[in-house]
Amino acid sequence: MSREQNIAALPRLHEVIGDVTLDSASLHGQNLRTTRVLHDLLDYYEAPATADHTIVFAPAQTKDVVRFYGASESGSAKHARLTTIMPAGREVTWRSDSLVETLHISIDDAILRRHINDTLDIDPASVDVLDTMGNVDDQIAKLAPMILRQIHDPTPATKLMLDGFEQVVAAHLITHYSSSSRTIPSARTLDDASLERVMDYMRGHLEEDISLEDLASHTTLSLFSFARAFKAATGTSPHQMLLAERIARTAELLRNTETPLAEIAYAVGFSSQSHMTTTFARHMGVTPGRYRKDLRS
Repeated sequence: MSREQNIAALPRLHEVIGDVTLDSASLHGQNLRTTRVLHDLLDYYEAPATADHTIVFAPAQTKDVVRFYGASESGSAKHARLTTIMPAGREVTWRSDSLVETLHISIDDAILRRHINDTLDIDPASVDVLDTMGNVDDQIAKLAPMILRQIHDPTPATKLMLDGFEQVVAAHLITHYSSSSRTIPSARTLDDASLERVMDYMRGHLEEDISLEDLASHTTLSLFSFARAFKAATGTSPHQMLLAERIARTAELLRNTETPLAEIAYAVGFSSQSHMTTTFARHMGVTPGRYRKDLRS
């Protein structure tokens, strides 16, 4: 059995972390799981090997967290906006003198190797994720608050948002925490005809929870290449473009129809009228009801 098959047979991190978690809240997509957890590491906690590569970010200050492989201490860190990388397939023991709050961002080994295959002209099996502890990582420090806000947001996260998180995490692990000496090449070009097909699909399916795969299927690009090429061509991410199209369609319906607000919300893909109201007001500076009323006054 190959190393990849051995890792694939292991449990996912979220299936085993409950033994040490006092409190948790999760957000997960098809291939990425993010969990904010409060750990009890006051005794030695022996964490089993899992099939996930995990980024661990500590948003708050704690005392020293010590990590062991077997009987040997392999690192320690005062967790305050620091990042630790836990590669798949490794058993590890943790200990701390205080409770520890962390954000876990986990991606399956097989999925990460698919990203490597899509972006680098090398054998994915030849690339290892590097074990790192207590690293200052500005990109993760910026990404973590976005994920934490979304975890606690009562509005359901869209597939495009979660797919976008996956692309960022995979690229970051490959570029900064892998044994590959190659950087991810510049985004492939998304030609005008392909971009038009993507936008036509997006505008024609606003009421649906569109995924990155749905959009990429209208091009010849891989998921990873498409996400980067789309941003290069438009200056924004697929998720932000979809949100802009939903707001534009909402404004159009408010101007030209008498459709009730609740019906508009569902027609353009918002999860509820309150979700539409909050999002529309944030981007337009006025609620949908006031927008419609002002047009008629």
